[in-house]
Amino acid sequence: MRRTFAVISVLFAGVAALSVQAAEDPAPCTIAVEPGDCIQEAIDGAPEGAVICLAEGTWQANLEISKTLTLRGRGAATAIRSESDDLPVLWVDASQGREEEVIVVLADLHLTGGTERGGHGILVTGTAQATITGCIITDNVMGIVLLDYGRAEIRESLVSENELGGIVAVHSTQATIADCELVENTAAGIVLEHETRVTLTGNTIIGNTKDDGAFGFGVMLVEPPCHGDERFSGHVAGAGNQIPGPGEDDGNETAAFCPEGLEFLTGDEGGVLDRRG
Repeated sequence: MRRTFAVISVLFAGVAALSVQAAEDPAPCTIAVEPGDCIQEAIDGAPEGAVICLAEGTWQANLEISKTLTLRGRGAATAIRSESDDLPVLWVDASQGREEEVIVVLADLHLTGGTERGGHGILVTGTAQATITGCIITDNVMGIVLLDYGRAEIRESLVSENELGGIVAVHSTQATIADCELVENTAAGIVLEHETRVTLTGNTIIGNTKDDGAFGFGVMLVEPPCHGDERFSGHVAGAGNQIPGPGEDDGNETAAFCPEGLEFLTGDEGGVLDRRG
């Protein structure tokens, strides 16, 4: 059963507090965007390495970033709501043939409203690198999706009530996920497939629910008996995560993990599942 709006609001406030603490000395803004301004025009016109700062307000947009820059808001009060339901709210892309690195920092943003297939909160593709800090990603098809050879560092963010998974990493992607809240996403809090390499530390992964009677895991590998026929061949490491099962308070609906064997993620000493080679 979904939590009340009041409880989710408490988590939003916690994420906002963490992001303010983490950004005590942020890089100075080089471009300011106010409500009524077009964020995509600011992105397209920005030089490499620019820091684009968004004021408090709500924008209807689907954004694409394919250059190195920072996009920073003011926490929950800076909302970007999908204008087209079947497109990512924010797409960070670097084509695999591009010579220059694409390194994007996303901080203190609220991304929401992608409700149709393809409507993810954040999509990272190609060889792009993304740092996601203090963000709220809620009510999308999937919260954060990593494809191809993308890399992401996701910290102190709330990923909540997304319809087909909170954070989904596939192909040969790499991710560090730390001190995040993954709450009441349908299917699973975190989904890992193919050769992806992920480190999880200090996360709270609770209350994730079933999709049409299936799944409902805290952390899920895409392999039998969880889903699909292909065996996961990547690397999972971590420690100190809160990932309760169905018999516990705020437990994930079906199981904490699928398959079994990932229990080390909740221990203080942690551990590793290495299927490479």
